[in-house]
Order: sequence, then structure tokens, then C-alpha cells
Amino acid sequence: MDDRGLGRSLVSFAPSARRWPMGVQAGLAMAIPVIVFTLLGNTGLGLQASMGAFTALYCASLSRTDRIRVLPLVGGGFVASAAVGALSSSSPLSLAVGLIVVGLAAIILTQGFRLGPPGPMMFTLVAGAAGVITGPPAFGGAGLDGVTLVLLVAGGSALAYLLVIAPLAVPSVARRHGPATPLRTLFPGLRFDTPTRVVIGRMSAALVLSVGVGALLGAHHGYWITASALAILSVGHSLRAPVIRGVHRVVGTLVGCLAFLLLALWSPAGVILGLVLGLMQLVIEIVVPRHYALALVLITPLALTIGTAAANIDPVDVVGERILDTLLGAAIAALVLVASWLIRRRATDAVG
Repeated sequence: MDDRGLGRSLVSFAPSARRWPMGVQAGLAMAIPVIVFTLLGNTGLGLQASMGAFTALYCASLSRTDRIRVLPLVGGGFVASAAVGALSSSSPLSLAVGLIVVGLAAIILTQGFRLGPPGPMMFTLVAGAAGVITGPPAFGGAGLDGVTLVLLVAGGSALAYLLVIAPLAVPSVARRHGPATPLRTLFPGLRFDTPTRVVIGRMSAALVLSVGVGALLGAHHGYWITASALAILSVGHSLRAPVIRGVHRVVGTLVGCLAFLLLALWSPAGVILGLVLGLMQLVIEIVVPRHYALALVLITPLALTIGTAAANIDPVDVVGERILDTLLGAAIAALVLVASWLIRRRATDAVG
């Protein structure tokens, strides 16, 4: 995206390696829980379990044999994020604290270990959604059981893991991917060089600011503002890449909110809903490295459908809130970028 510049990045596709196998895995991981629980009589439980499907999105550049040992750690992170969100859901203040705890841990670990995209954003998204789903109705939550939610996320994560490694049961596939690389080689330890420290500092500042703003607006705002800010700031320590990502984030979310309204008018349910969400996740994984704004057109309705299914909120109200949240997240990211640039410029002038 950086090399094309802002204008070209909006009207052209970046080159990308073949991603349809990963898209199929992610799509199945998203669709199967919804379909299975629909057949068992409760689509809502399937939507909660589908949050664990995000496990399949990580470490896509590694071989399947390497992902065998890495993805359980990622899945454990999602289960822990859901647990913190559920445990801190009793009030907007406690949920804000929970989001900060999850966000800081996710920022430090994903950046320090070079985990790669989609970075810390997804962990805060799961924690925030869990807080809203299990929070008391008095604060805008759905009041569902936290233990059930955590178990469902764990089940969804386990399914995603099995879908990723299942092809290794075919001998030819196992031979093609080769032996596993030791974890110490893949992730030799936390590394905090100067560019990494800059990104961590920016994201940590944006996390605290966005959670604070979200707490003032209401618990159901905080995690979306935070996710928007972290997504923008996670692409590098330069100024150019986050600015381009921010424009894509706003444009893609605006169009994605319209797509969510159209989806709400259609109101697919049960097995059809599972198939639609799975197809959306498949396309997202193919498109996201090539055109981030276009991916957001699908990411937005998918995330809103999962996050609001249990809350029974009017789709128009949801769209209004999420547009505001996205603009606030982008504004916070821009503020942090400007402040970071000014601080670094002052430090450079002082040295000079």
C-alpha cells in the first residue's frame, strides 16, 4: 500500500501471494459454528463461537507445520481476551480497565514477537465484544453468561486450529510443508528495537485515549474506537503508511456500514447467515493485503453482525455509532501520529 501512494492505493490493487487456501480455512472456521449451532437450535451461540475463528487469521506466512505450535498460543490469547472482557463487563469503567489490560498485553506481545497481521486489534475487538455481550442491560449489554461465552470462543478457536492443520493428514501436504521449525527460531524472544518501540508507544497512547473516550460515550463504543485506532497505527513507524491506512479505514467502514444495513434488510438467518459470514470471511482474507478499504467493506458488516446479534440493537443506531467510533478512532490515531512526529522532531533538533 505504501509504495502506491494514497490515490493509487484507493483505485488499484497491490500485489499479493496466493491466499485462497487461507481464505477457505478462515471462511469455514467462521461458518461452521453458526451452522452447527443453528442446527442445534441456537444461532446466537454459533455467532459467539465464531469469534474464535480469528485464530485462523494469524501467522499465515508460516508453514502449516510451524503453525501447529504457534496457533494454540494465539487461540489462548483470544480465550483470555474474552475472559477478561466478560469478567470486566459489570460497568463501563471496569470494561475500560479490561480493554486497556488486554490491549497493552496484545500490543507488547504481537509487536515484540513480530506476530504479524492482523496484530493486536483483534484481541481488543474480542474483549470488547465479550464485555458488551455479557454486560448488564443497564449499561447497554446483552446480559449473557460469561462462562458460556468463553467456552464458545475456546471451541471456535479449536475448530479454526483443526481446520488449519487438517491438510497435514495428507502425506504429500505434510512433505511439502516440511519439518517444524523450533519455536525459539520462529520467535527468539521479545525484541524492542527503535521502530518497534515507536509503534508500541503510539498504539499504547492511542489505546488509553480511545478507551477513555469510549468510556465517556458508553461501553459499547470503546472497543470499536480502540480497534480503529490500533488498526491504523499497526502498519509501521513511518507517518505515510498509517495515514494511508487511516483513509482506507474511514472510507471502507463508511461503505461497510451501508453494506451492513443492506444485510440487515435482507436478514439472513440460521444456516444462510452462517454461509454468508463464511463467504465474507473468505473474500476478506483474499482481498485484505491487496486493498484494505475494500476488505473493510466486508469486515464491517461481519464484525457488526457478530457483535450486535445478541444485543438486539436497531441496525440504523448501530451504523450511526460505528461511523462516529471510526471517525473518533481515526482522529485519535492522527493526534498520536502528530504528537509522535513533534516529539521525535524536537529530540532530533536537540541532538543537532
